Amino acid sequence: MILTTDRNHATQRLWQLCKSKVMTAAKSVLSIGELEAGFPSYCLALRTLVTQGKDQRIIERTRCWDYLQRLHTSLPREYRSPADLLARYQRSLQA
Repeated sequence: MILTTDRNHATQRLWQLCKSKVMTAAKSVLSIGELEAGFPSYCLALRTLVTQGKDQRIIERTRCWDYLQRLHTSLPREYRSPADLLARYQRSLQA
């Protein structure tokens, strides 16, 4: 059973990933391992933004987009581009 505080913490973390603010390079320095560990969260944040009907220009300015793009750039065979993920999520929403 998930406690309410755990759920609130998870919601706050997801909201931080979804914020549509441009990040500075100093704030967003994560290792590839840290990025890989957060991959499911970034995908969930991206899917949430699509579900909320956010515009692609806004989505492209989020942390989750930046982190997904870094993973794809660093390990393109293992991680799809955020644009591809966005298109997939939009298609699944329409279906």
